[in-house]
This record gives sequence, C-alpha cells and structure tokens, in this order.
Amino acid sequence: MAKSRNKGGNMSIPLRNILSRKGWGAVTVTADASLLTVADTLVLHHIGAAVVVDRDGRPIGLVSERDIVRGVSEHHDDVVDVKVGDVMARNVPSLSPDDSSLKAVQLMTIHRHRHIPVLEDEALVGMVSIGDVVKYRIEESESAVEAMRAYVMQSDPTEEPGLPRHALD
Repeated sequence: MAKSRNKGGNMSIPLRNILSRKGWGAVTVTADASLLTVADTLVLHHIGAAVVVDRDGRPIGLVSERDIVRGVSEHHDDVVDVKVGDVMARNVPSLSPDDSSLKAVQLMTIHRHRHIPVLEDEALVGMVSIGDVVKYRIEESESAVEAMRAYVMQSDPTEEPGLPRHALD
C-alpha cells in the first residue's frame, strides 16, 4: 500500500523508524514509587515521562512532569508520602511500532499527552514523544536539503534543472 503525502510532508513515518534512530526501550517505574523518586529518575534520564508498570512489567499508566507538578501542588504538605499511582495518567493510549507518526501526534493531541508508549505483542518496546517526532522530521528535512544541494552542485550549470538534455535543443 502506498503511503500518502500531503503538502506538509510525509507524516506516515512508522514509529519503528523513529525508535530505531532514538533508541528502543523506555524508562519504567512502579505505581508504589514515591513521587520524589520518580522526579529524580526523570531528571537523571533527561526525559519528561515514564511508563508505569505493574509487577509483571505490563504498562498500567504514564507519569509525566505535569503529573509530578500537579501532585506536589495538591499534596505539598505531605509530598513525601505521595506515590506515582496517586497522580499517574491511566488509560493511556499506546501504539505499535508499525503505527505512523501522524497517528501518534493525533493521539497526543486528543489525549493531551506529549508521550505515547509503544507496545508490540502487549510488551513495552519504547516511548515516543512529540519532540522525538519533530526531531526526526527535522533530521529528514535536513537530509533532503543536503541531497538536493549535492544534486545541484553536480549538475551542469548550462542545463535547465529537471529537464532532459534534448529538451533544451
């Protein structure tokens, strides 16, 4: 099946392409972890969210920087007692590696999340953020520009670009 293109570029990039470039896997935490511990984990890994998993490693939610800020705001007097399960997002949508970046962006927009867990056969294989999608698109655009620049630099300057040689006769 052919991938469709629109004027904005190709948003039908499979998530597996993005994950192959950024790295597979995702940082996970458990629902009984303290909010402060998870905040430290996010800072340590330079990420904005972690997948919350049950004891068997199955995803049950997502905890983001926003959730932590909300948890601190709502429980500032007893923040040391707050657990991830108290503030995490539940019923978070997930996608497969073969789903498109367009679908990911649509789900992020609809559900107001900036991260989407990626599952294959119900197992967590990665996480994609809106930043990952944007970074991939920028890198692809830069590659296309470089390819065009190389093509133009190799062309004969007396020829019209894109026309066969005999069309100028």
